[in-house]
Amino acid sequence: MKLLGYDDAMHNFSSSFKADKMHHAWLLCGEKGIGKATFARLIAQAVLANKNIESFSFEHNDHLAMKIEHGSHPDCHILTEDDKGTIGVDEVRQLIKFMHLTAAEGAYKVAIIDSCDGMTVNAANALLKILEEPPAKTLLLLVCNSLGKLLPTVRSRCRLLRINTPTTQVFASAIKTTTGKEFSIKEIIDLYNLSHGSIGLALNIIEHDALDLVFQIQKQIQNKPSLDQVLEISQLVASNQDLWGIVSYFIPYFLQEQIKTLSKDGKNYGPLLEDLSKCNRAIRDCEKLHLDKGSVVMNLLGAM
Repeated sequence: MKLLGYDDAMHNFSSSFKADKMHHAWLLCGEKGIGKATFARLIAQAVLANKNIESFSFEHNDHLAMKIEHGSHPDCHILTEDDKGTIGVDEVRQLIKFMHLTAAEGAYKVAIIDSCDGMTVNAANALLKILEEPPAKTLLLLVCNSLGKLLPTVRSRCRLLRINTPTTQVFASAIKTTTGKEFSIKEIIDLYNLSHGSIGLALNIIEHDALDLVFQIQKQIQNKPSLDQVLEISQLVASNQDLWGIVSYFIPYFLQEQIKTLSKDGKNYGPLLEDLSKCNRAIRDCEKLHLDKGSVVMNLLGAM
């Protein structure tokens, strides 16, 4: 496994590690889907293996990597968001207990929070205890998609490591390396623009062959909806519910883009703001109540 476009971040962390002056908590901040969680896991591998960190390049089937990924390494704890996208205070308290245990296999205990944006206020306040008084030889890695969602008191106690959005060249190389496929320049640019450089989101679009579908959704929101195309999109989702993740991401995304455009032009965006609120509520209800996804898409796009 080799992360592309992370040279600066790797250098900043490795310099601290090699100098034995490693901060106890690092905030890995950048756009969603650009590989921050993977980077955090590679840091964990390097620290737990006590390797001289240079390239953060590991084989995917590496025994240590597999133990970390499967949650079976006794000195690594990964805390992720629940189905509602939140991390509660009880989960953070369990992480704190883990950090106070003696390392079983090496010198360090490593914990990853992916992502810290989802922490409730109570969870974030609980985390402050270990940020203020960290046990010796512990490392906490907080994956963050939006600094604005994090309590200032948490931010101030972490060392910020900004992860830049990859350039189009790095993006294209990563897409080609991961998929083993060739893409035209136009396809790469389209994928890059739609995903804002998020390799994870772009790969999801490619996996489901959904580039044309995303453009159809964009067209429906930017122009007067075509009922025939709305029906086509809803039938696609009904027949392949794996597409729901892409559709439920891009419908509110394109609405937000429209609102930004109208706001810059000084035009009334009130009706679209109301549409966005209804859209987000319908998506939450669909996932919570297990509603028919094709019908929900039909209602969302047909009402635009």
